[in-house]
Amino acid sequence: MEGSPVTPPLEHGGALTTAVASADGRRVATAGGKKILLWSAARGWTPVALEHESNIEGIRFNPAGTVIASWTTRDKLRFWDTTSWTLLKESEIGSHVTSAVFSKRGTSLLLTTLFGSGGLWSLGKETPTRVLANVAFRADGARLSPDENIFVTWTRDGSLYVRDAKSGRALCGPMRHPDDTSVQGASFNASGARILSWDLAGTVRIWNASTCQAAGTPMQHPLVYAAEFTGTDDRVVTWDSTAVRVRDGMSGTALFPPLKLPSAIQTAMVDAASGLMLATTRQAAHLFNLADATSIGLPMPQGEALNGPSSALPDISPGHGVSRAPQPIGPFSKSDS
Repeated sequence: MEGSPVTPPLEHGGALTTAVASADGRRVATAGGKKILLWSAARGWTPVALEHESNIEGIRFNPAGTVIASWTTRDKLRFWDTTSWTLLKESEIGSHVTSAVFSKRGTSLLLTTLFGSGGLWSLGKETPTRVLANVAFRADGARLSPDENIFVTWTRDGSLYVRDAKSGRALCGPMRHPDDTSVQGASFNASGARILSWDLAGTVRIWNASTCQAAGTPMQHPLVYAAEFTGTDDRVVTWDSTAVRVRDGMSGTALFPPLKLPSAIQTAMVDAASGLMLATTRQAAHLFNLADATSIGLPMPQGEALNGPSSALPDISPGHGVSRAPQPIGPFSKSDS
């Protein structure tokens, strides 16, 4: 299998802040300045412009690719219909966004912000509705469970909490990493019964989502970028700048020798259901089957791999299996509950 372009070059016409692809690879959004350009196969990759009044910080597709969420440096959140290109909803979010993630079903968007929770929006009706407003807990990031009933938050002081999605109330926690080391991210397994978290020192932990008790043996991966469950609830993939490791999550045992890349990983996406991983470097994109730690096909030259195996991989967004080197965020002033 050899990588080949699936779109013509998409020229934004100015400095680019971010770019994301929908999960099916049929839409791409680019953002820079106050402008979003929405590109789609249905329009022959001719863009439609969407505007904000201030500079755009981030954008996310919902899993179906039918809605885009975008937010700005002036703390405005907007939802857009990607079929009619119309504005569905605008909300004030009150603070700088630290993380934004759609649920896997695409019916909710969870935001965390610099000085509060940000909130939870339901997309189940015609107009997105805020179902959880700001509450006073610290959060550098969050991830919704697959059933959307709970979510996990984490902070740079090494603690995680499991929270009720309707109230934001802490159900259990804190779960703490050794020496209160800065937590970089967390995710749920497919059933929502377990949580995977990783910290700046390279410690990866599994937790029981109901009790917040540690499960299994701590795993070490120096300078770890991110971690995800893959294939089964007990199998974990971790990666740093040049190596990917697949382990048994309960024992921490390596299942295969590390997968080595020729240069530093820039981004990586993992699809737990298929067991596929797409890792990009500055030169090329590499597709791996994590079930047997084998490379699939030839490396795809960079610039040809934006959408990659898009039918099999999730949307390109923090907290959804994509990772870059950790970036510091802070400081904070509110205390956790």
